[in-house]
Amino acid sequence: IFRTVSFEKTTFNPIPARFEAGTPNIAGAIGLATAINYLQQLEIEKLQAYEEELYAYAEQALSTVDGLEIKGHTPKKAGALSFTLNGTHPHDIATLLDQ
Repeated sequence: IFRTVSFEKTTFNPIPARFEAGTPNIAGAIGLATAINYLQQLEIEKLQAYEEELYAYAEQALSTVDGLEIKGHTPKKAGALSFTLNGTHPHDIATLLDQ
């Protein structure tokens, strides 16, 4: 927000830094760097194959739940599995899954 502060004068940073409040997310940046370093050590093909296997397992397991409808049926899905459950509010499902 501030560039300099003294008893005589205050100067502000230029926009957009002028509107940035608080301390930068240093821990988040360090965590992201560590995660990137870890992922760079892995074989991407093996990581992708594992993710696809995990997704297929989740999709198969969830298909046995009465009233659950998996959203999206493209051939190459990864990362997130979206679903609805017979008129149940998403916040209620999230609360139950968080137990």
